[in-house]
Amino acid sequence: MRSRVALVSLVGMVAVPIALLAMTHTSMPSDMEIPASGPSIGARVSQAPTQPEATDRTVTWVPPQHDRRVEHQASPDARLGAGEADAEGGEEETGDARLSGGLGEPAPGVGDPLKATILVAGDIASCAWTSDSATARLVDSLPGVVMTAGDNAYQYGTYREFRDCYGPTWGRFRERTRPTPGNHEWYTPGAEGYFRYFGALAGPAKRGYYAFDAGAWRVYALTSDCSSVGGCRNGTPQNTWLRKDLADHPRQCVLAVWHRPRFSSGTHGSSPRGNALLKVIYRAGGDVVVNGHDHIYERFAPARPDGSPDQDFGIRQFIVGTGGAPLYAIERPYAPNSRVRDATSHGVLRLTLEADRYAWEFLPVPGDTLRDQGSGTCHGAPPQ
Repeated sequence: MRSRVALVSLVGMVAVPIALLAMTHTSMPSDMEIPASGPSIGARVSQAPTQPEATDRTVTWVPPQHDRRVEHQASPDARLGAGEADAEGGEEETGDARLSGGLGEPAPGVGDPLKATILVAGDIASCAWTSDSATARLVDSLPGVVMTAGDNAYQYGTYREFRDCYGPTWGRFRERTRPTPGNHEWYTPGAEGYFRYFGALAGPAKRGYYAFDAGAWRVYALTSDCSSVGGCRNGTPQNTWLRKDLADHPRQCVLAVWHRPRFSSGTHGSSPRGNALLKVIYRAGGDVVVNGHDHIYERFAPARPDGSPDQDFGIRQFIVGTGGAPLYAIERPYAPNSRVRDATSHGVLRLTLEADRYAWEFLPVPGDTLRDQGSGTCHGAPPQ
């Protein structure tokens, strides 16, 4: 008799959630659609508000393993996958990172006169997380120079956190890494843990910014925590050095990486801290800027430093805060010129750099679904 009561109780416990699930399913809005190649949960496809490109539209869905939204505003120069709608030495003087780190040959992908590959993400490692291990396994399988977009080791960027948390994951490819510090690195005075761990790979000691060549491109790793390096505005050491290096090493194609994004649709939002650096890069004809800080992926259409569209000379900005830290949410209103926004997938951005053009592809870790890829051409400096 006791067994029968237990069985009836169990059936009742199962029946109630099933009934609730059925009620939830039947209450779904009638305009929900399931793309032929998309996820198993319905995606609502709607016409976006007025945009500068007639083909732009917003695609939204909830992947089965997440409760965060993925939103894409497609543009003609990009292809979206995984269920999205098709659319669119001399260091102190020059600031160059020692490409070999003083330990042998240059990292793969650096110094190739025709082509180079950069793998980049920020907001990476903690001993309390597992997604950093997943992104590290992804990078292990990919050739190219690895760049970090700051916040490499949580919570305070201590040497111990770099050694014990970053080291077993992204530290496996340290010798081909060109790092950038984030605000968590500067929580340790002078970012001592960061500089001690990376050594010459982080550029001149204690400075926080440097440059190197990757194929035909000039690549800059800069600091957006301006007060930690004497400021970012005109006349400050970093700004003065950046202007001089751009003049001394003129290139048709320029990439820059720093931590805090000038524009962002993530939780932290847009930051004016690096705006002076962005203006310098724009006036010199910079093409691509990659940031972290917000734990999302976001891609922007080419724009001026004030956020206004500029298809001819604008900088294409990416946020790739997807290296391992828990992901944030997408916030409204969206930042100006935002084209792709995602808060579901960890992974890295692969940039393929050629003599006069570039291609990008977001590579998610196994089990995550975001794919975003496209290409652009280098454009040189705008009219002065």
